[in-house]
Amino acid sequence: MSLISVHSIFNMKKVLYLYFLPLLLSFVFLYLLVRKTPFEVSPTHCVLDSLSAYTPYLDGNPYLEKKFLNFGDNDQLHILGSSELAARTYASPDVFFPNNFAINTVAVGEAGNQSFSIYSQLLTNKKDLGEAKIVVIVSPTWFMKSYASGVRASIYKRYNSERMLSSIVSMEGDNFKNYAYRRIAEIFDQYPGRNNVAIDVIRNSYAVADTTVGVFQRLFINKPLLSLDQLVLNSQKRKDTVSEMKIKRSSLRVKQGVSWDSLKLISKKAVNSRVTNNLWGINDDYYNTYIKGKTNLIEIVAINENNELEDLTMIIKLLKSTKANAAFVISPMNPFYYTNIDTLSSTILEIESRIGVAGFPCLNLWNTDTSSNSKEVLMDVMHFSEHGWLRVNEFIFNTYYRKQ
Repeated sequence: MSLISVHSIFNMKKVLYLYFLPLLLSFVFLYLLVRKTPFEVSPTHCVLDSLSAYTPYLDGNPYLEKKFLNFGDNDQLHILGSSELAARTYASPDVFFPNNFAINTVAVGEAGNQSFSIYSQLLTNKKDLGEAKIVVIVSPTWFMKSYASGVRASIYKRYNSERMLSSIVSMEGDNFKNYAYRRIAEIFDQYPGRNNVAIDVIRNSYAVADTTVGVFQRLFINKPLLSLDQLVLNSQKRKDTVSEMKIKRSSLRVKQGVSWDSLKLISKKAVNSRVTNNLWGINDDYYNTYIKGKTNLIEIVAINENNELEDLTMIIKLLKSTKANAAFVISPMNPFYYTNIDTLSSTILEIESRIGVAGFPCLNLWNTDTSSNSKEVLMDVMHFSEHGWLRVNEFIFNTYYRKQ
C-alpha cells in the first residue's frame, strides 16, 4: 500500500472521529433527551377497538391509557372504582351494557384504586370532562382506618404514569392542581421506591411552595382550599338549596323494553343457590376458604381527619366544576361479618350528603340492618354479586338512557 493511500485512510478516520462521530452522538443524545422529557407529551384519544374494555391497571401502557382517556366521546360510559370491578360476572357494567345495549363502556379499577388515584386520572383529563358520563363506585372500605390515609404510593403509580402526570404539571395553577401537588407530596414523602420525573418535579415544586413565601401566596394570592370542617359547615347550610345539576341523557337510541325485575329475580335465585353453608349470604367457596364463622370489627377515624374523604370530596368538586355528567354508587358491606358496621354509617351519610349537595345522582346501597339486609347484593363480604351489579346497572340506565 502506498504512502498516499495510508495518508488518505488516516485523514478519513480523522474526519470520522472529529466530525461525524460527535455529530452522530449529538443526534442520539438529542433524541434520548426529547424522548425522556415528560412535559412534551399530552394525552391523546383513540376509538375503542371493542365496545367493552375492562382495565385493572393502566401500568403506564399508552394503549390502555388511551382507552381510559377517551372522555371526548360523550356517549361512552366510564366506570371507575376498585376491587368491586375485578369481581367479574356477566352483569359487570362493561360486559352488560355492550352486550345488551351496544353502549361503549370502559371500566378501570382494581384493589387499591382509591379516591386520590381516581382524582388524578380525572384531573389529567380536566378539559375533556364536560358532559362525560362518569360513574364512580365508592367503596366504604376506603374510609376505614386501614385505608383512610389515602391511596398507597405503589398503587397510585400503576394508574398515574409519568405521561399522565406531565399533563397536570403543564396545567395552569388552580385549587385542583394545588391539591394534587399537596397530596402527591404527602403520599410519596415516605415512599422509598424510585419515582418518575413528573412526581419528583411535583414534590420539589410543592416543597418550595410550602415555604413562608408559598404559604403567603396560597393565603393571599390564590384562593385557599376549604378545610373539611368548612366543607361540613357549608354542606349543612346548603342542604335546603341543593344544586340544580342537570344530568344530560344520552342521545343514543337504546332499547327500552328490558325487564329489570325479571333479570334481578333470576340473578337473586342464582346467587342464593351458591349459598348453602351459612346464613350470611356469602358464597360457599368464599365462606369455606376465608370466613369459617369468623367475624371482623371496623376501625374508623374522625370525619375531619379522614384523608380519603377529603380526596373523594375533591373528586365531587372537580366533576361539578367541569360540568361532568357524573353519578355515584356507594357499595355495601356485609353486616353479618362486620359486626360493628354502624360505626361507619356517619361517614357514609356524610359522603351521600356531599354528593347530594353537588347535585349528582347517587345510589346508596349501604345497609347495616341484618333483619332487612338484601344478602344477594354481595357475593362475599364487600363485592357485588351479579344481582348487585344488576341493581347498579338499572340505576345507570335510568340515569342516562331511560326515556322520559
